[in-house]
Amino acid sequence: MIEATNGFKNFDNAKQLARFIGTAPIRHESGTSVKKNVHIAKTGVPELRALMYNATWSAIRYNKFCRELYQRLKENKKPSKVALIAVINKLLNQIVAVVKSKVKFDNEFVPTKPKKKAEATFC
Repeated sequence: MIEATNGFKNFDNAKQLARFIGTAPIRHESGTSVKKNVHIAKTGVPELRALMYNATWSAIRYNKFCRELYQRLKENKKPSKVALIAVINKLLNQIVAVVKSKVKFDNEFVPTKPKKKAEATFC
């Protein structure tokens, strides 16, 4: 994946990477068909999409965040393929975060919400 994406140098965020691979959700709208179902673009590199699809099965077993996402979507009666695409996009977010921050992935990481700045009061 690093070779195919030129070391992720051409991507600023995971959404751009998802569009490149072809797993970004898109909605086709026109004047009369406003509410069509969302689907993936499949315009990207099919080999990378297949690679990520296969990696998703391991991620569901061993990656805590991906497993929780998959279980939550399945509990909400989402189809398996929809849940798998969501997990692929979650993995892409994690990959970009690890590569850009140059920090080793930690499966036990607990994200914290940033503290809100105190709002200035004007007299």
